[in-house]
Amino acid sequence: MTASLMLFWLMISGDFGVLNLALGFASAFLVVAISSRMDVVDGEAQPIT
Repeated sequence: MTASLMLFWLMISGDFGVLNLALGFASAFLVVAISSRMDVVDGEAQPIT
């Protein structure tokens, strides 16, 4: 899920600076970590694993 969020962000932004890539990856990872901890992501809601 982190990879799909990161690819989506890259397609929309089109900005490939090192700082932007690092912050984008960190934010995508944080969203996935928080969603997983809240049990929002499961087999039925997100079958792409």
